[in-house]
Amino acid sequence: MYSYYYRLRSSRQIARECKVNLEIMWLIGKLRPDFRTIANFRKDNKTAIRKVFKGFNRFCYKMDLFSHDGISIDGSKFKAVNAKDNNFTQSKLDDRLERIDGHIKEYLSELDAADLDDRQAEESGRKLSGYRERKEKYENIQKRMTDENVCQISLTDSESKLMKMNEGFGVCYNTQTAVDTGSHLIADFEVTDRATDHGQITKLAKKVKEDFREFQEAEEKNPHEIIETIADKGYQDTKDMAEALCEGIIPNVTPRE
Repeated sequence: MYSYYYRLRSSRQIARECKVNLEIMWLIGKLRPDFRTIANFRKDNKTAIRKVFKGFNRFCYKMDLFSHDGISIDGSKFKAVNAKDNNFTQSKLDDRLERIDGHIKEYLSELDAADLDDRQAEESGRKLSGYRERKEKYENIQKRMTDENVCQISLTDSESKLMKMNEGFGVCYNTQTAVDTGSHLIADFEVTDRATDHGQITKLAKKVKEDFREFQEAEEKNPHEIIETIADKGYQDTKDMAEALCEGIIPNVTPRE
């Protein structure tokens, strides 16, 4: 929680702070967890962490901190722990396989050349073996994509996808956040692997509405039947907006500034 407050989200960054940041060293009694320990804690306790978030919101609701003026929904791209070289699409695989086939053909020609000495032949043979291994790896990824019926695969962070960001393309998650417009408290969130925001209003706003209803019933208050949302034009989706209205959610989509 301390690290998140200071915008330290990377498990490697947090592990480093445990060794150099005096406040954290005091806070955790000079423990020095490995970054994998921190990453696994988050991964293995997702349900418990979400319960803490919901419990905090319940407390804020009890203190009348939520304004109920409506919620603002927006998406943010968070980079995954997955390099672009470990993310593959069909076109990327086709391109790499084509280049590897060209290299294999080139080295086979060199091996067939009469003027190669033993040292050159050995070097070409090693390179040829490496290219064949890479070709087999890419063909296995192609087969996996076909078997799983997916359009791309990330090898390290398997749920992440290649998405367009402000600075270009990156392997990330698209995190949807619903914020109470009056208090600016985060009402709910959803981590997705969808590259765009189209059609994301109903799912998130419905969760917020259900949580508010639960909090209101716990306080023996009459639940609000209608919730109003604000989102930019990237959320424009006729089917999603119609579904939102059926759920008692008013979707206001405004142009981006």
